[in-house]
Amino acid sequence: MARQMKAAREKRAQILEADGSRPSEILRADGGKQAAVLEAEGRKEAAFRDAEARERLAEAHTIQKVSDAIAIAIANGSASVQSINYFVAQK
Repeated sequence: MARQMKAAREKRAQILEADGSRPSEILRADGGKQAAVLEAEGRKEAAFRDAEARERLAEAHTIQKVSDAIAIAIANGSASVQSINYFVAQK
């Protein structure tokens, strides 16, 4: 009888332990999933910002080239006010 009671207690203890570890494993898995999602979102945002920075840099280079061309034209005396206004109006 004592052995049966001991076996029943051990069985209940194993069940309780299993019931406790299952939610813990689920929480760990959910945490890992959320971490992966956040990491992917971070990479996506970084790629977007990098592309945006490259676009702005290219735009700045273009503006610099136009400004240089206007400065050269003014220095040579070949630029008219209308042509300069045209380039300025484009932006």
